[in-house]
Amino acid sequence: VIAGVLGGLISSTAATVSFAGMTRRNPGLAAGAALIVLIASTVVYGRVGVELALVAPGLLGQAAAPLAAFALVMLVAAALIYPRVRRQTVEMPEQRNPARLDVALTFTALYVVIIFAVAAAKTHVGTDAVYVVALISGLTDVDALTLSVAQLFERGQLPGDVAWRAIFLATLANLLFKIGAACVLGTAALRTYLLSL
Repeated sequence: VIAGVLGGLISSTAATVSFAGMTRRNPGLAAGAALIVLIASTVVYGRVGVELALVAPGLLGQAAAPLAAFALVMLVAAALIYPRVRRQTVEMPEQRNPARLDVALTFTALYVVIIFAVAAAKTHVGTDAVYVVALISGLTDVDALTLSVAQLFERGQLPGDVAWRAIFLATLANLLFKIGAACVLGTAALRTYLLSL
């Protein structure tokens, strides 16, 4: 549980990849890895909520219900797996420093590209194109898209309904990417746990 929470706070994608790979070396960890993936993915919704509260409190009111509902679904899925792993010991992989300069620079570059892409898509193609940007950027990172869209909303450049839907689509794209990565990198047992929920 702690590994899932920490993984969600640092990088849910990195946590997913790390623990999926661990199941190849130790197939008995499949249920534990599935639990960690689900918890880390649930924490993402809380992280998005905090980011919106800080950057665009007005948008949080519109996004809170769908984000909370999906977080609840993820918690229920994690609760279904938890009894299978509560007696297991899961060894944490070696964690890298989340405050490294290259990570910060990559995030900054991604943030700039996304805010430009969202603004350009809205201006030249229309608000529907914002959803395409959200789906694509959500595959790798939810935070940059969330902050970009929140700032555009605060400046009055993006309607609230488009903004929260874009953020929600990004979280869904990110979740699907993580489940896909876990299925490819992990064992058949891990795939069964994740796909049967």
